Amino acid sequence: MTEWGVVFLWPVYLEPTSLHTSSMAAIQMASERWTKVRHDEKGCVPWHRAGCWPEWSWPSITVAEIIEAAFVGRFISSMNHPVLWRIRNYRKSK
Repeated sequence: MTEWGVVFLWPVYLEPTSLHTSSMAAIQMASERWTKVRHDEKGCVPWHRAGCWPEWSWPSITVAEIIEAAFVGRFISSMNHPVLWRIRNYRKSK
């Protein structure tokens, strides 16, 4: 969540790379207090924010609701989904 109260999902790959390691370190830091994250060629560079920041006020929605909102319209729920039709037609043309 940002300091403005915007909830977001941060995709973290589970492959053991420098990006994964630095992302997990940033997540750990951010679980303790407000943390800013910068990305560079080596991965994530986290640091604690200076100054007085308000206590966290997590919204009254569940993680499942956050995921549902983030992926609205992007779930494949049937075999007739347009994405599957495009894949099938692509394979037929090859």
